[in-house]
Amino acid sequence: MFSKSIGYIKDSVISINHTVEGEFSVAIRDKILVLMFSVVSFLLVAGCSSDNSSTPKNNVPAYIEQQAQRLIADLTAQGYEVTRGYFKLYTQDDCTYSYETMKSCYGNNPAAPYIMFAVQPWPEEFVDPATKLAFGLLYQGYNVTFRFDPREAIVILGLMPPPAAYFGLQTYVFTREGTYDKTSTMYQYIATHYPAMLGFFFNTVPMNQKRIQLAASLGNSNNNVVVQQQSGSAFYHESFFIITPDQFMDSAVRASLNRIAVENANIFTEPIPSTVGDLSEVKTGLDEHADELLWVMRYAMPLDNGEPSTPSYIWKKDLPLVVLRVETVEKVILIILHLSYRIFLKSLF
Repeated sequence: MFSKSIGYIKDSVISINHTVEGEFSVAIRDKILVLMFSVVSFLLVAGCSSDNSSTPKNNVPAYIEQQAQRLIADLTAQGYEVTRGYFKLYTQDDCTYSYETMKSCYGNNPAAPYIMFAVQPWPEEFVDPATKLAFGLLYQGYNVTFRFDPREAIVILGLMPPPAAYFGLQTYVFTREGTYDKTSTMYQYIATHYPAMLGFFFNTVPMNQKRIQLAASLGNSNNNVVVQQQSGSAFYHESFFIITPDQFMDSAVRASLNRIAVENANIFTEPIPSTVGDLSEVKTGLDEHADELLWVMRYAMPLDNGEPSTPSYIWKKDLPLVVLRVETVEKVILIILHLSYRIFLKSLF
C-alpha cells in the first residue's frame, strides 16, 4: 500500500511543484515541499482516526466496543483513515421530514422500523441539501445518505438481534443524476395500466430535479439465512460486514479483522458493483454527479412480540452496532498537501 501511496504523492507534489515554481523563489518552493512532506510522512506512519468522546455512539456491549477500538487501531496503523458513525431507527416521527423533503415515507412500518446508519462525509464529499432531511433529524455533521469513493469500505460490526422471523441488511442506490427511460417496458406498462401510480414508481428529487429517486437494491441481502448458513448462528450472534466496491479494500479489512482474532466464518462482504460507463452499476465517486446511497436493516416479527422490556425491544433501543468508514490514505494526503500549500502561502503575505 505504501508504494501505491508514494506514487500518488509524487504525482500530487509534481503538480503543486509546477504551480509553485512559476510564482516563488526556489527557497520558498523548497520550504513548501518540506512542509508538505513532513505532513505526509506523519500520515503514512500514523494513519487517521476520528473516533473520540464526541462521536455519537449506540449502547454497545463492552466486548464489542473493545473489538471496534482494536479494529480502528489496526486499520489506522496500516495507514487508513477511519471515521465512526452511529445507528438510528427510522421512526414514524421521521416520516414528517421525509414527506416534506421527498414526498414519501418509503413504506416504513412503524411496528418494524428500518434501521439505518449515519456517517460523516469525507472532506471533499458533496452533500446534497435536497436530501439532507430525507430520513429525519440527525446529529450535526452526519448523514444517512452518502457517496461511495471507489477506494473505500464501510464496516459494520455488532450483535445481531434476538430471534425473529427475519432480519436483513443491504445497500441501496437512493438517488441518481439523470432521467427515467420512458420508453422502457416497465414504464410503459405502468403508464398504461396504472397511471395513478406512475409518480410513485418514477419520481425525481423534489428539490433537485436533475436527480431521480431509485431506492434500488444492489444485490442479495445479507439476511439471517445467509448468516446462519455461513456462521452456524444468526440471532444474538456477533457478525462483521464489509461494504465496498474495491476487492483490495475488502482484503485489507478482512486482514485487519483476522489480526484481531475474528474468524472468517463471521465476516460477510457486500460487494458494490461499479463499472465506469455502465448505468446498471453504481456510479462511484464523491462529487455531485455520483450516485447517492443509503444502507437499511430490516428486523421484523421478533418471537418475543417486541413488547417493552423484551429482548427485541431492548435491542432496538440500544442498537448494539458499530459502523466505520474506512478510506485509503491517498485521498487524505492530497487534501493535506493542498491545504498545507494554501496555509503556507497565506503566511507569506
